[in-house]
Amino acid sequence: MVGARSTLRRRGFITDDPERARDEVCRLLAALPLRANVTFGLYRPELSFAENYLGMFRWLMTWRMGASDWDALLVECDSHQEVGQPLLEAAVRDLSERLWLRHSRRPRCLPVVRCPRKAEEPLLLVPDYLLAVAGAYLGCGSTSMEKMQVRRFEQLRDKYRLIRDFDRHRSYNRQRVIGPEVVLQGREQTRSGT
Repeated sequence: MVGARSTLRRRGFITDDPERARDEVCRLLAALPLRANVTFGLYRPELSFAENYLGMFRWLMTWRMGASDWDALLVECDSHQEVGQPLLEAAVRDLSERLWLRHSRRPRCLPVVRCPRKAEEPLLLVPDYLLAVAGAYLGCGSTSMEKMQVRRFEQLRDKYRLIRDFDRHRSYNRQRVIGPEVVLQGREQTRSGT
């Protein structure tokens, strides 16, 4: 892959990649056996970054833990200075206890939470790409295949198992398809995502 590898490893997001490299990575991801769960919502300035992030993280983890019924679950999150591993571990522990008390579907044991840096775990770039592709598509305001954001999303559409609009409490998947027009209706452009 072309580009400033040290910057990419440090920052992770695809903003530093040339367009050709982005297309190559999307083609590679389309061929891999992976699935992504994405949640997005408006950034609430009255909350800290960690509180905004953890709200969406808890929702996603509740859904993921239920889908991992009686399996072992490893949660790997990007290392972030405002949302540290102790906060993520506490959220996962709290969710596990709640699911256990309700006799709900849940993993066999408490999920392990790891927060490696991108330099230690290059596969953390995969969620960055998937999140960036979904964000670019949902923010482009068009479904025209002439737009590269649409082409890239369509190339990876089957990789998104679930896309959750956190504010509107709506989930999208293969049966309930999401498009930019759904997201942009009555919304500001400021978003945060997990």
